[in-house]
Amino acid sequence: MTVAQMTQAALNHLMKQSPDQFFMMVEDGEIDHASHANDAGAAIKDILSFQDAIKVAYDFYKQHPDETLIIVTADHDTGGMAIGSRTNRVNLNLIDSQRISKDKFSDYCRSLIRNNESMSWDEMKKFLSDKLGFWTTVPITENETKDLQVLFDKAIVARESQDQRTLYNNFNQFAVKVFDLFNSHVGTSFISGNHTANPVPVFAIGAGADNFKKALNNIEIPLLIYDLTR
Repeated sequence: MTVAQMTQAALNHLMKQSPDQFFMMVEDGEIDHASHANDAGAAIKDILSFQDAIKVAYDFYKQHPDETLIIVTADHDTGGMAIGSRTNRVNLNLIDSQRISKDKFSDYCRSLIRNNESMSWDEMKKFLSDKLGFWTTVPITENETKDLQVLFDKAIVARESQDQRTLYNNFNQFAVKVFDLFNSHVGTSFISGNHTANPVPVFAIGAGADNFKKALNNIEIPLLIYDLTR
């Protein structure tokens, strides 16, 4: 079930149980997970998924404009993702080639090691082509291919690399290299694998939205919502 479908189901339920007044919070937590992983493709796709959920809420607002308030914000920024740089061209269309998250790919690599399964470089190349579009839609160069194969031999075949530790997962070094390379071709980059001090936007529409126009400490937002419901 998508976040949009869950949002609609929750609205339907609340309209039956408490039609006069209700509060609902919808979170697409995978945006945070993907950003901790520095997985730009997954983060962007999850943002688009969250946008679909916002549209469901907005359609509800249009039916009840005088009594509905929608607030869209975040508790923090993660990763400090940037799109575009002086050296990288932006090609966000390449994200459509991604059919596996960095989390899932790293888990797959570690399962190969844990289960002592053998995999040839040609088999891995096919896997990367199928799941990430490498050498087909994503133009991996000859030098990049050589670097990938060297790390594949070290991390997957010889089992000689250490995992990269993050908040939600430990990433196989080959998976880290693969997704760093994918990000560079997409034209995205990160400054951290953790939360940052970057400010986050606050968007509001509906009854009481004017209260959210100024810069706010995030602890002020629930207090403002509470005051509006009294």
